[in-house]
Order: sequence, then structure tokens, then C-alpha cells
Amino acid sequence: MKFTFLFFIPLVTSSYETMYSIKTKFKNKLEVTKFFTKPKFYYKYLDVVDAKDINFEPEIFSMDDDVIFPQKITYYSIPKITILKISLPRVKVEQIWKKNDELFTGFIKTKYMSFNLSVKPVLIKEHYHLILNGKIDDKKFLVPEKYLDKVLEEFCDIFLLVSENI
Repeated sequence: MKFTFLFFIPLVTSSYETMYSIKTKFKNKLEVTKFFTKPKFYYKYLDVVDAKDINFEPEIFSMDDDVIFPQKITYYSIPKITILKISLPRVKVEQIWKKNDELFTGFIKTKYMSFNLSVKPVLIKEHYHLILNGKIDDKKFLVPEKYLDKVLEEFCDIFLLVSENI
């Protein structure tokens, strides 16, 4: 007798929100916003997450030019999350970034979760901090809401790593 199991993972709408803050090396707001508008940041970020098959819309032609917003970045990467102790395969990641003055907003989507993210530089005691606010749009049932906390923490870790090396 042969059994076939159908593994069904429903999509769940969630309103989980979280906030994360880090101190940066930047001492003025213009430095921070310039950092986020240069292609070098995005390329270094994609290097750290071991992204493959990267596509920018609109296309980036020169590392010296500013990124044009809205900017859509599509790539494939291996998620750091494990579900039921199973490592996940490389998945498609789609990020759409917009800029409004010094506020950067993103919509990040994978097949496991999608969420909104805002990144804003704020002056606190002579140094600029990045204040990140994230809100889950939807997610697979088995992905814990608290995973968004880890995503924001990972983004900040990568930001610090990239900003120290540029």
C-alpha cells in the first residue's frame, strides 16, 4: 500500500510589527542618506547574503551614480531561517525600495513571508542611529512572527559590516 502525503502550508495574514535600532558611525544625516543612495551599499549587501541572479530595475550602470527610486531588486538567496529544523533551499527575494527625503521604505517578498520595512536615520547623542520599523504583510503558517525580529537584526548587522568596509 502506497501513501502520498500532501503538505499544505497556508498563507496567514498578520499584523505583527517590530522595531530595531542601531548606532551608526555617521555623524550627519546627509552621510547616511548618501550611503543608502549609492549602488555600492546594495552590491555589498547582496554579496553578504550570497545573492545569485541579481536584477536591478531601473538598471544600475555606474557605481558613481545615485540609485534611482523606486528601485526593485530581485535575486535568489538561501534564507537563514529553518522550519521544523529543515534548512530551506535558495528562494527568490524581491525588494522594492522608495525614498522620501531621509526615509527609506521597502517591501520585501519571498514565498515564505512578505513585509514592509522603513529605515530612518535619527540623531541621538552626536551619532546617527538607524530606526527600523517592520510590519508583516503575510506569511506562511509555519514561519513564526518573531522571525521578522531576526530579519531586522540581520539587516542591521549587514549594514554595520558594509558601512565599516566602505
